[in-house]
Amino acid sequence: MTPSDALLARIEADRTIADLLSRSLRPVGALSPRRRPGGPPSRFARPGDFDIDRRDPVEPLRLPTGVPLHPIAGCGAGGTYFLCGDPGTAPRPVLYADSEDQAVLMGADLAEAVEVIALLPYWDLGGNWHVEELEQDVRDDHPDFDELRGLQLPALGVG
Repeated sequence: MTPSDALLARIEADRTIADLLSRSLRPVGALSPRRRPGGPPSRFARPGDFDIDRRDPVEPLRLPTGVPLHPIAGCGAGGTYFLCGDPGTAPRPVLYADSEDQAVLMGADLAEAVEVIALLPYWDLGGNWHVEELEQDVRDDHPDFDELRGLQLPALGVG
């Protein structure tokens, strides 16, 4: 069993860890590119950034190399996180594919990917935002952000 397989098994077996990850917070104010139809930027956080109960990809995805992709979680914006490769094989990088036909390598393994999600919940905003501005926007919207982030990494055994 690879470290990614073991971490996924821990997340699946421990609802507390899964819930901590699905509560990952990100800025949802003026910096967010997601807007309500016909309105200003939404002030409501999406349901979560890494939700193991959302494993159905919006679109089927296939790598040109033929390496299998296993959906392991989804997000409130319709994206899916995939663990690449077959269980027990290494390396097992994590790929995130959004609902707009874009994909990004999240990490060399699952531990690295969840560390990115916990430490940088705004990782997918792109643009020319300054980290300090994004961090402040997260804290303005979610006063418990630092406490939550402080719980996530130790619970996962990463970081």
